[in-house]
Amino acid sequence: MSTTSSEGLTWPPPTTAIIGFDVEAINAETADHSHVDAGVFEQRFMVLARASEGQLASGWYWLSGAVGLLLRPADQGSPWGPRYVGEGWRMPAIEDFLPQAGVFETLAAQLDHPGLKARLADIAWTNERHRGAAGRCAIDGYVDSLDRLLDGRARPRYGEAEGASFEALGFAQRALQLALRLTGKKKTDPAARDAFLRLYGRAVTDRAVTVFGSAAALARYYDLVPALDVAADLEAVARDAPDRFDPLASAQLLGHAAHLHLQARDEDASRRCQVERVSTILKMVDQVSTSGAKAHWVQSALHALRGIRGQDEWRRSLRRDLRDLQEDALSEFVMMTVPLDLGEERREAFETFAQLDLPAALKALACIGRSQPVETLREDALASLDQFPLGAMMGTRHSDEDGRTAANTPSGDREDPDEDWLKQRINESERFRRQIVVQGSFDPARLTLSQRHNIHERHLGAIVSRSPFVRWEQQGLMALGFTRLLQGDDQSAVHLLVPQLEPCLRHVLRVADHDPVVDFDDMTEENVSLSAMLGRLRPQLEAILPPATVLELELLFDFRAGSALRHAVAHGRIGTGGCHTTEAVYACWLLYQLTCWPLLRTWDSITAPAIREQC
Repeated sequence: MSTTSSEGLTWPPPTTAIIGFDVEAINAETADHSHVDAGVFEQRFMVLARASEGQLASGWYWLSGAVGLLLRPADQGSPWGPRYVGEGWRMPAIEDFLPQAGVFETLAAQLDHPGLKARLADIAWTNERHRGAAGRCAIDGYVDSLDRLLDGRARPRYGEAEGASFEALGFAQRALQLALRLTGKKKTDPAARDAFLRLYGRAVTDRAVTVFGSAAALARYYDLVPALDVAADLEAVARDAPDRFDPLASAQLLGHAAHLHLQARDEDASRRCQVERVSTILKMVDQVSTSGAKAHWVQSALHALRGIRGQDEWRRSLRRDLRDLQEDALSEFVMMTVPLDLGEERREAFETFAQLDLPAALKALACIGRSQPVETLREDALASLDQFPLGAMMGTRHSDEDGRTAANTPSGDREDPDEDWLKQRINESERFRRQIVVQGSFDPARLTLSQRHNIHERHLGAIVSRSPFVRWEQQGLMALGFTRLLQGDDQSAVHLLVPQLEPCLRHVLRVADHDPVVDFDDMTEENVSLSAMLGRLRPQLEAILPPATVLELELLFDFRAGSALRHAVAHGRIGTGGCHTTEAVYACWLLYQLTCWPLLRTWDSITAPAIREQC
């Protein structure tokens, strides 16, 4: 895919021989090793590309693209990816560098900056796996980068953590991945192993709760630390967590410890950790102010209490508490307005988000639009009967992608307007507003975010795991879906997020003490469908969510004469182009907004610090 940058340079540049890379100049430009994340040099390399000519210009441009790649070691299937994918264009991707693999291997061996050395060598090895020397060079570069972060010679590019940071963990994880592929299964590379163990020990010593949680999982995945030692460390860190970590982070460590004890057949130790995990989750009740949010955490504790023997009385007590909170929560799940002047121009959105740090930007992203009042929409739809009387006299036939009739809506009648006609008119008028939100605010906002920050799943996980809107089991899917959405990967985002609306609505109904199930004559039960929740259970939903939001969810996800996204995704009726439509992207953003709404009141005190701990 060929793209042209804002500087007028075409990507990818021509294949460039080693002579196009001035090693002495590169080492001089990267002499500052206070940051080992090579991404800090992206803009500098671009400036040098514009100021140079011929092969030297191409060389600097290749380097700018290389350091701009997003490295995500947690995604083992695709550890390298473009930072952003737009409709018809994208930022540099790993496969673009295949013609430069040999040159990058030679160049990496001559560079001084450990992060740049590791990155170029890794890119060379990833594209051509027979380049074992490049893989070895990458491991050495990652280990050097890790050690510099641990001993304070370098500091993380993002976040404030020193020593055990997610940046250091990323280097360790990628070194272990490369070592496993270079040395073979069941073999351990001493350099990568020892570097990881230094990070592991530092995370325990620093009580770096979030980093250690991921490090503990890696320690077991690569069998670098005995399971019972990891379990003991998990318990110690969870119980002695610094105040800056909320109880949920410690609860996750205790859950992992319980699992390891169970694998070791120590049921008493596993039960001890499980009980402590429930108690820790319940501490989140005091971290939030609304009854709905408190009910969410009590329900999460009840979920964690399942299967723990001897806790029947505690379980009954929590259910009583949950019912009390559910009664108080019925009117609390309402829209909050956070002042944010984005205007209608993309330029203003770019400027607004360029000034925000990651937690503030993720909060602002949830506030760039709002569903319009139902009364206003109905009045506007009826007013169209006077403005366009001829069109209102005719019904409408709606076709699917194969030309078959998918739905019919009748003609308009002011005296007795048909509900489907009203919904169709409202949906048509709302498409313009959704286009303004998506193209005028959301697209420039997520592009700015992807340029200024390396967005990872853990950043969105800090939001999703604290949201009363998201059911416990859907948290991983929602976090991954929102990550792909912000990275511009609309195809993945749509297929990950759209199916999650149903379980999320069932969850908020249950939190409000409404059980969305249907009983059959043979005494079996089944969850009601999305259509039933938006129909038969609509009054209950509108007591929890604003009616305007419920209507918009219906028009986007379930209305047959509209996008019907839930049906389209569930039955494979949505194609590649359909994932990039305004309605599909807006629907995914709306789910993000619903996830963030309950957190806005305490965002700065609870959610923002949790996001910063993941940087």
